[in-house]
Amino acid sequence: MRSGPFTATACALLMMATGAQATTRTCESNPTDEADVATMVKDFFAAIERRDLTAAAAMTTPGFHSFDVAKAFTGPELFAMVGGAQQKGVTLEFGIATVETHVACNTAWAVWKNDGKIAGTPTLWLESAVLSRTKAGWRFEFYHSTKVPPAK
Repeated sequence: MRSGPFTATACALLMMATGAQATTRTCESNPTDEADVATMVKDFFAAIERRDLTAAAAMTTPGFHSFDVAKAFTGPELFAMVGGAQQKGVTLEFGIATVETHVACNTAWAVWKNDGKIAGTPTLWLESAVLSRTKAGWRFEFYHSTKVPPAK
């Protein structure tokens, strides 16, 4: 990688062009933010498990999108896919014990293992999400799920 005066000049020009400032951004955080984010994650899956997709959708932002089952979805597309499976009799059970959360001002990211079942078959997912603080509280901006293949 090239460094030196050219790189420093390019970085300075980029910062000026984008309006970047060398100031530290401060914000008020709530001591319960991390717990609130973890609760939101668990509440989201509880709503899906009980087939209340309206409640789950209310826990997302208007621009929510996700990666699940190796596909990209908008919020309405994800909930249509899940609802379609549930209408066909597929049961979804979720088991989220610990949610690791990180909060920076009005943005949070979380990771967890979801040890659940699809139609009674034990299934493990590795999942993550980005949430934003809104006037209504923490809401999902992005969700990613990777199904772990069964052990052989």
